[in-house]
Amino acid sequence: MSAAELSAPIMISVSGEEREVTATTAAELFADNAKIVVARVNGTLVDLSHKLSEGDTVEPVTYASCQR
Repeated sequence: MSAAELSAPIMISVSGEEREVTATTAAELFADNAKIVVARVNGTLVDLSHKLSEGDTVEPVTYASCQR
């Protein structure tokens, strides 16, 4: 069993929408989108390996959005 399967769900805000997730990292949260290169968590750019916590505000960041 993976760590994600063992973790309890947490409530976070993803792109302005409240969600209950079992993802433990930004990489797990955005695993279905290879265009996402980093995440913004609580206003700070972080690596996708960043561990998510209850109440975090998370936004995906693509390479294209970094070029603006």
